[in-house]
Amino acid sequence: MGSLIMALASYLDVKQSSGDWFIRIDDIDPPRAIEGATETILQVLNAIGLVGDLPVQYQSNHDARYRQALDQVSDDLFYCTCTRAQLRDQPVYPGTCRENKTPTENAAIRINTEHWGEVIFEDQFLGQQKAASGIDFGDFIVRRRDGLWSYQFATAVDDGTDVTRVLRGQDLLATTPQQVGLIALLGLDVPEYCHLPTLHFEDGQKLSKQHHAPAVEPTKSNIEFALELLGQDHTDSLAQAIQSWELRKVPNALKPFPRLSHDC
Repeated sequence: MGSLIMALASYLDVKQSSGDWFIRIDDIDPPRAIEGATETILQVLNAIGLVGDLPVQYQSNHDARYRQALDQVSDDLFYCTCTRAQLRDQPVYPGTCRENKTPTENAAIRINTEHWGEVIFEDQFLGQQKAASGIDFGDFIVRRRDGLWSYQFATAVDDGTDVTRVLRGQDLLATTPQQVGLIALLGLDVPEYCHLPTLHFEDGQKLSKQHHAPAVEPTKSNIEFALELLGQDHTDSLAQAIQSWELRKVPNALKPFPRLSHDC
């Protein structure tokens, strides 16, 4: 339901502005992929009428784009051999391996952000946001030690290339300053951002697969429930929902979602 709410909100938001809404599958982490998940996502979205105006994008097809972007910022990259255990007590990355510019086996590639200073962006829901390099964020990984692209890097490159407005959950707000800084460094256009409150269980845990959130069925009642949580008026169709969409009506916190239990 949490994913449905954000998909629906982004769809209504961009369609009301006569923009193009499209689906991007972030499939750059095969070890964590769940078999059949992509097909299920597309089937559910299609069943409730959230059909993209453009072909579905797959990040796994963007390797050449990411390599080109990596070359553009090569002067700011370094090879990091720090382990999670070594960094566990550090609030942000302390710059331990910044001087290591030589390709190193079994090392992640990080980008040096020490000169970024303060990153400022205007959030359409939360207002102006500020984050300082070295305090709120540090040098982040752009390519993992296993050779896979990081979420931060791939998302920034794709958003800066293809997207003019990003609407997503506030659970991703902390990642945005790094992405804004990287997009600007690449000379791409920084999108507008809008971070909406995320859906949580009554005990405060975010609805997610790891917290056993139930799968959502593509039913009219679930769409109505999602609109209700988003503070929107009841409508009989997506077309009406687009016309009546008002970002200002979204509450600052969504009503908690009940954790259902089942008898075995």
